[in-house]
Amino acid sequence: MRNSNITQARRRIFAKAMQGAMDDMGVNQSDVARALWGTDKNKTASNGYMQQYGRDRISMYVRAESFPAPATYRKICEFLKIKPFSDHEIESGDFAENSITLGVNDDGDNIADVRVNRQMPVEFATKIAAIIKQVDKFEEMFG
Repeated sequence: MRNSNITQARRRIFAKAMQGAMDDMGVNQSDVARALWGTDKNKTASNGYMQQYGRDRISMYVRAESFPAPATYRKICEFLKIKPFSDHEIESGDFAENSITLGVNDDGDNIADVRVNRQMPVEFATKIAAIIKQVDKFEEMFG
């Protein structure tokens, strides 16, 4: 079953993070399933119906075919030490892969909200981080 409010981009990002963390930790999909649900594959889901949990369900997450329920998502992030999306990002769909978003406030204060989510060479990423630090210092001084 696909979770319709979770964008495909978010599923792909989470899938990539899961696979990378699993590789780093030296665990496989079965290990993750056992860590989350133990060895009993049949559990009662939040809707009250019996549902099978196991390696196949983890495989759906790793292939970006599905996104886990919030409680399962948090357990996976905790086990694999993945930084979770914020609740706002999950609920609003306010997240996209390889995107740059610029939002300018209409109240005349000349302020913009900037969100960058894309892979790039470290050289460029460090330059962007340096610019953000300059903005932070400016705000501290003149805020």
